Amino acid sequence: MNHMTTTVRLPEDLYEALRRRAFDERRPVAEIIREAIGRFLDQPNEPSALPDLDSDPFWKVVGTVDGGPSDESIEHDHYLYGAPKKSRP
Repeated sequence: MNHMTTTVRLPEDLYEALRRRAFDERRPVAEIIREAIGRFLDQPNEPSALPDLDSDPFWKVVGTVDGGPSDESIEHDHYLYGAPKKSRP
């Protein structure tokens, strides 16, 4: 089996707990990480729960206004909060 190399940054407390576990089990840290990833990937991938848009009051107003500025998707901070408009290229 070919092995690939990757770098993972861990918070210090998590790394120290991992190192202690590896020491206690007399196994390399990399072996424990590979095993944990393998178990994680063997779990069924549950799809994210999508919000119920029909019950969200915000979606009842979407599409009810005609017209409006053509740059609202870019300049939303300007229209919502009064921020200066972004410069155009």
